[in-house]
Amino acid sequence: MYPSSHYHFENLDFLAQIVKASPLATFITYFEGEIYSTPLPFILKDDTLLAHIDKQNPQASHLSQVPILLHFHLADTYISPQDYSSAQQLPTWNYIKAQVWGKAEILPPTQIVPSLIAQTTSFEGKKENTFILSEDNEKMQRYKNYITAFAVKIEKYEVRLKLSQDKNEADREKALQKMLQNANPNYRELIKNLQMQGIKV
Repeated sequence: MYPSSHYHFENLDFLAQIVKASPLATFITYFEGEIYSTPLPFILKDDTLLAHIDKQNPQASHLSQVPILLHFHLADTYISPQDYSSAQQLPTWNYIKAQVWGKAEILPPTQIVPSLIAQTTSFEGKKENTFILSEDNEKMQRYKNYITAFAVKIEKYEVRLKLSQDKNEADREKALQKMLQNANPNYRELIKNLQMQGIKV
């Protein structure tokens, strides 16, 4: 079976954590014999992903007509055999990623501003001196007519956590430390959550 079952999770909570930690997805469509791809940030609301796209982007004209594929990437790293404690290992690449398949619905013009505010609020987080995007923001009001807000209803998703789960505890810890060397705080928080839920990482 591909991917191996110990790397493959159908857990909406894991998906939500990945989208929150790394919202910039590769937005992929196939239309009239051509593949289109754009990096777009998304937020997850229940089982729906929200985003917006420039109306001049070719994908804006067909996104509601075709299936959607989104690829979220959180973290990855090369694992050398020298990174493990035990001998006779092979090189590999560990990663945390998620793929989402769905159908897009264009939101009405009245939902553009609320959608932009919701996305900005999510991306700003809870840091000090948080920027607040208000409804009467003049620049947003000028530019809202040049974008299309849309929602992707999730039909299927896969969370892939390849974290040396097939290795012994000592090797898993070595691989985890290698990943953490270049990881952002969001990745560390996800690892903590996975460990609390009994996932061997």
